[in-house]
Amino acid sequence: MTGECDDNGCSNNKLEPPFCTDCVVGLFGENCKEHCNRLCKNSNCDKTTGRCISGCEDGYVGSYCNTSCETGRYGVNCTSTCEHCKNNASCDIVSGECDDNGCSNNKVEPPFCTDCVVGLFGENCKEHCNRLCKNSNCDKTTGRCLSGCEDGYVGSYCNTTCPRGKYGPGCSKICNHCQQNTNCHHVTGTCFSGCDEGYKGELCNTACTMEEYGRNCENRCGHCHNHEACNRFDGRCRDCETGYQGLRCDNECRSGTYGRNCSETCGACLDGIPCHHIYGHCSLGCSPGWKSTPTCDAPCPPGTFGPNCINKCSGNCLHHATCNKETGKCKACSEGWRNDFCNERAPEPITDLEKITLEHLKIDNQRLLLESEKLRKESEKISIETVFLKIKEKYLQLKMQSEFQIYPSSEPET
Repeated sequence: MTGECDDNGCSNNKLEPPFCTDCVVGLFGENCKEHCNRLCKNSNCDKTTGRCISGCEDGYVGSYCNTSCETGRYGVNCTSTCEHCKNNASCDIVSGECDDNGCSNNKVEPPFCTDCVVGLFGENCKEHCNRLCKNSNCDKTTGRCLSGCEDGYVGSYCNTTCPRGKYGPGCSKICNHCQQNTNCHHVTGTCFSGCDEGYKGELCNTACTMEEYGRNCENRCGHCHNHEACNRFDGRCRDCETGYQGLRCDNECRSGTYGRNCSETCGACLDGIPCHHIYGHCSLGCSPGWKSTPTCDAPCPPGTFGPNCINKCSGNCLHHATCNKETGKCKACSEGWRNDFCNERAPEPITDLEKITLEHLKIDNQRLLLESEKLRKESEKISIETVFLKIKEKYLQLKMQSEFQIYPSSEPET
């Protein structure tokens, strides 16, 4: 027989089943009335004397664990010193936490002064965490970044930039519409060379508005029909407004045309000035020979000519033809009329005898002109010869004077 109690336990709950002879953990003495010191590790003490059997909690010593660590020591059996605290100040006897004076080494983190401050790692905290570690937070031993990387970088140590085409936090964002698929900035996503056709903004992620197109949306759409948006990439319109032409509808109708699709021909604008490319109006009026309508496309009616057709033809053009609508001139006149406009009576016809007399007069007149010209030339010749003879005569006189000049003779000696 062992005397073990069954599952109902002991009659005295201060005793340990199944034999119900020893005090339960934490109690000791007669009838287990005494409590072990709470500072005994695991509340385990001798059941008779109360001595701590498993040692003391951190910060205390002695058989009964009733003595705290002396100043400058802490921890298990008070074996650790507070030398890590600034000026060797006291520290918490249990944890070793330094007081408000901080740590003796400014590279470690108070109050325990065991871990490196944020931004440092390694032996004696001599190494700096990579500045690209987010919040400068890295493993105190290895230097690995613990909170991830700053935007634009990846890797355990955040020393690798984003691969081509990506940017931002964890390189999770994709570059937008950079020009010709060039790379963007690995941190901000800004496109180095600008945007592809159809996009704008620093990130090239904003499509051109309906009035813009091209690279960086720098170009303005032309005159698309009904103010429709042009193609944001190349600026083309599906159709043009009246008065414009070209793929982008950015050219006015060429000179001499106007209207929808530039299919209308300008009228006779004054001085050849082009008409309005939309309405066809002539800004300075119409050329002579055309009615003064806005588009100058109505010619003068037969029998009229000039500005706004205000003049009437003479009515004397040959074969009753109409005169020129611009000048009023006839190609030829009816019998009895002459000049360009056929508005002057022609003289009576000359008889045959008068014709002969006139011919003789013309011939005699020509002879007189020839004889007069001949006499003029003879007169010029005589004048030249006369001048020459006078010069020659003068020359001879001078020569004779030179040869026969008389000098005074000297008188004979006496």
